[in-house]
Amino acid sequence: MICNNITELTKELDKCIEMAIKDSADEVKEKLEEYIENYYNEYAPKKYPRTFQFRNSPKSISKKNKAEVYIDESMMHYKEATARQVLDWANQSLHGGMEVDGADSMFWDDFMEWVEFDLEDLIAKNLKKYGMEVTKN
Repeated sequence: MICNNITELTKELDKCIEMAIKDSADEVKEKLEEYIENYYNEYAPKKYPRTFQFRNSPKSISKKNKAEVYIDESMMHYKEATARQVLDWANQSLHGGMEVDGADSMFWDDFMEWVEFDLEDLIAKNLKKYGMEVTKN
């Protein structure tokens, strides 16, 4: 890539950063889905059918140099609980609001721990993938 002026260089750098952020957001969403899947795998309910609304709720949005990964509560509709209750229960290792033997995942706390320790490296990896040199202090 040859840039003839600072405007072209800025445009190319912005493009690389945008792609790296999008890739990072997609990977963070996949990691969140992994933590939710681990929660689902702890227990097979006998008293209620699984709707998988919670499992299908993670979303990622990236635009320019910003990204957001979140759980879309508007996709979660339950008869006996709110989406927020289900999320709180899941982070307390409760299934359907009930304690279950062997259940110990706290999906959100575990996920946020991963974010705290691994996000910076993930973003650096994706910036390098698009030709950016990244050093850490």
